[in-house]
Amino acid sequence: MSYSQRAEIYEVEYQEERDVPFVLSLLNASNGRVVELPCGAGRLSRHLAHKAKTLDVVDLEPQMVERAVAAANASNSACKVTGHVQDMRSLLLEHQVDFAILPREGLQLVPPHDGEKVLSAIAANLAPNGLLLIDLARFVSVVGDNDPDYYKHGQFDGAATLDWTRQLSDGTSFSRSTAQSDKGDSIVFDMQYVQGSNPPKEWSAQMQIYRYNREWVVSSVPEGMQLEAFYGDYDRSALRENSTRIIALLRKLPKGPPRKGVIR
Repeated sequence: MSYSQRAEIYEVEYQEERDVPFVLSLLNASNGRVVELPCGAGRLSRHLAHKAKTLDVVDLEPQMVERAVAAANASNSACKVTGHVQDMRSLLLEHQVDFAILPREGLQLVPPHDGEKVLSAIAANLAPNGLLLIDLARFVSVVGDNDPDYYKHGQFDGAATLDWTRQLSDGTSFSRSTAQSDKGDSIVFDMQYVQGSNPPKEWSAQMQIYRYNREWVVSSVPEGMQLEAFYGDYDRSALRENSTRIIALLRKLPKGPPRKGVIR
């Protein structure tokens, strides 16, 4: 199953709300121009549209962008929503933004050397004092409340485990099972889907999620930005060895030379 095909069932597959309150808490009247990348089918876009003045949604897949724009517009028609079919490593917007969001595991779809390109591209589109949110999964051995729903701790034997069974809008059942393989620098997830039962429709997809760490974030702060905060969870708790997430906030400097380091 291709990424474009997944767009058709993405809203049912990717039901994730745990980050929403935290993300919205960072959005206010002073940073109302927002970009989200990658946007997927708009699971976060529809929430951002409630508070954003303008919202740019970016993804490689046209069908994902189309769905994200529709979801945001349905949520709040007063927000100006613009879709972009672009590679986040070469982001180019027509205007600067105040708040850029790399949501849950979004950056981890590319290897760390490409992640640096993503951060630099975003920095070039951020207004002075603009904020960048990076939300990463750590895939540590400790079970956490905010791990990805497709990740199974310590199960790297290649055996598929049922993640869930849900219902589609046409009333048919839809289930996903996932097997995972540890590649060292990344984890490969092989997903099997089954829709209906008479007869069942089956297909598969593969997703590779790269590992990132705190040291990478510190060393990859783009020129003209500074690292403002690290959190280990959406409750703003400190980043610790057993934290299941790395949440970083980077700020675009108004002027002067770049400074690296956490200031709070």
